[in-house]
Amino acid sequence: MGSAALPDSKVGFKEFVALVGMLMATQAIAIDAMLPALPQIGATLHVANPNHTQLIVTAYVTGMGIGQLFWGLLSDRYGRRPILLTGLTVYVIAAVLSGLATSFVALLLLRLVHGMAAASVVVARSAVRDQFSGRQLARVMSLTMILFLMIPVIAPTLGQLVLAVAPWRSIFLLFGAYALIVFLWVLLRMPETLHPEYRLTLNRAQITR
Repeated sequence: MGSAALPDSKVGFKEFVALVGMLMATQAIAIDAMLPALPQIGATLHVANPNHTQLIVTAYVTGMGIGQLFWGLLSDRYGRRPILLTGLTVYVIAAVLSGLATSFVALLLLRLVHGMAAASVVVARSAVRDQFSGRQLARVMSLTMILFLMIPVIAPTLGQLVLAVAPWRSIFLLFGAYALIVFLWVLLRMPETLHPEYRLTLNRAQITR
C-alpha cells in the first residue's frame, strides 16, 4: 500500500499523505510564524497596551472554532474538493489583506475571517476517512500528524528569518503564498473522495444531528 495509488485516483499514497499534512499545517503556521512579529505589529498599528497584540492570535483561533461548525457540514453535502478549494481561496485573500491592514481593528477582523477559512482544512481528515479505515486510517493519520507537529517547531524560526529581511507584513503574505501553493496542489492533484451516493441533504434534522 505504501506506494500504491488511492482508490479511483492516480494520486499515490505518499503524495496523498504529504498533501493532507500540508493542508493541516495551514492552520498552525498562521499562528506560530507570526508570534515573533507581535511587538512590531503593535508598534506599527499603535496598540497602546502590548498585551493586546495577543488578540491577533485570539481572533484567529476564535475564527477556527466558528468555521468548524459549518465546513464539515458543507463538505458532506457538496464534496471535499470544492470546500477545500473555497476555504483555501478565502484563506489566501484574508492572509494578504491582513498583511495590508492599516488599523488594529481591521487586522483583528481579518484574522477572524482568516481563522474561519483555516478551519476548512479539517475536511482533509474527512477525505482520509473516505479512503481508509482501520489500521490504514491510523497509519495515514499518524503520518500526517508528524508533518503537522513539525510546524510549531519550524514556524517561529521562519517568522524570525522573514523579520530579519522584511517587515512583519511579509509574514502574512507568506501565509497567502503557502496557501496558494496548497490550493494549486489540491486543484491539480487531489481527487474527490466523497462518492455522490454518500452525500447528505442539509435539512434541519441532519444539521442538528
